Amino acid sequence: MCYGASMDSQIIRGLFERCTKSTIILQEDQEFGAMLRKALERISKLAVGKHGQIQEWSIDYEELEPGYRYISHLFALHPGSQITPCSAALPEEKPKDRVKEPPAKRRSQEREER
Repeated sequence: MCYGASMDSQIIRGLFERCTKSTIILQEDQEFGAMLRKALERISKLAVGKHGQIQEWSIDYEELEPGYRYISHLFALHPGSQITPCSAALPEEKPKDRVKEPPAKRRSQEREER
């Protein structure tokens, strides 16, 4: 693991959440459950980047190879369960943060308008 990788945080968050739920359901290891709940407060949550994407890292880095896509940061969606149609796992984006069309498509549309 490395500091700041979203997939690492998503795996740990999923594990700790399931463990804390099991301590409640089983009424066992309450001290352990409390320790995990406290640790969960320090683990990074899902974040939306400036282009509307789920961030791959804790910092919203610029892409070195635009268009090259990793999907590890989508672990929270599948096989994880932190992102569902009904979940509020992602912070709401602001209107100015909405995804814009790729530059190539914008240029193509601008040429057509001329």
